[in-house]
Amino acid sequence: MKRGTTDLEQRAGQLLERLRAASADRGQMADLRCAWSRARQVRAWPFLGPLGLIGSEPAMTVAGGFGYHPESAEEGTFGTSCRRLARSGSFSADVVSRRLQRLLAADRSEACRLVRPLILAMRSAGVPVNYRRLFTDLTYWTTGIRQRWAAEFWAPGAAASGAADGVPGADEAAGGARQES
Repeated sequence: MKRGTTDLEQRAGQLLERLRAASADRGQMADLRCAWSRARQVRAWPFLGPLGLIGSEPAMTVAGGFGYHPESAEEGTFGTSCRRLARSGSFSADVVSRRLQRLLAADRSEACRLVRPLILAMRSAGVPVNYRRLFTDLTYWTTGIRQRWAAEFWAPGAAASGAADGVPGADEAAGGARQES
């Protein structure tokens, strides 16, 4: 099992290297964006083929996301990026919270589709995405991964220090009671 994890992490690293190398080429970035379109996703295959990732929904999701929003992070999960989006003020924290809840309840195929509008929102808010981690998380898509995303979105430590302001449910996650006005 360790070997499989190592192989996946290596492929994730190779994918991210190729994505970063493509970021200066407008044509290649356009081809990557096509990964999100069933009718045009073949344009992304020459990019993913050398990595053996043609047909991988998580790889297509990450490639398309990077094509639209190449600002990447090295730390955190997609839950961390959603938290930053909710706190950015660019979008309603309640809307981000509900979209994340729907995403966390989805199977992998639907999750690959549901991260797309969140990535586009992150682009407009200037919130980076950890694409390496997103690829591995979507590939495995276990309950533990979903719980980690949720914990990082509704971070109890941040709520206790007051950093959770504006993120619905953060106080409850920290063990506090919701106050009614």
